[in-house]
Amino acid sequence: MERTSEEKTLGGLTHLAIFFGWLGLIANVVLYIIYRPKSQFVGGHVKQALGLQMLLLVIHALLALLFGAGVVGGIGLGSTIGLGAAVGATLLGGLLGLVIAVGAIVLAIIAAIKGFQGQEHRHPIVGNWIAGLGN
Repeated sequence: MERTSEEKTLGGLTHLAIFFGWLGLIANVVLYIIYRPKSQFVGGHVKQALGLQMLLLVIHALLALLFGAGVVGGIGLGSTIGLGAAVGATLLGGLLGLVIAVGAIVLAIIAAIKGFQGQEHRHPIVGNWIAGLGN
């Protein structure tokens, strides 16, 4: 099925909203509300983008909770061992966060390219589950 240039543009841009944090998330929610009834293609891409953005928010919140608590607990020990634990937790949490962020950026760029080309796209692992939501 041939997509309009508007559908292709929106299908691609919706994934690039990940670079704008909360503003991109809000923009995608608005796009979903507006375009879901108009275009199954745009609605599908927005849903995939929103799913990835929400998954990242949850993962980053969990990392902050897990490794942030490790930092506080390590400092609370009040010794060089405690300081070492705090620094180690910070580095490990930061490294995991960076790996996840880079992976999400790669996924978003691949999905954006598919959208701009007028192709359907589902993210690996969670894409089928996300596609089934809200139907």
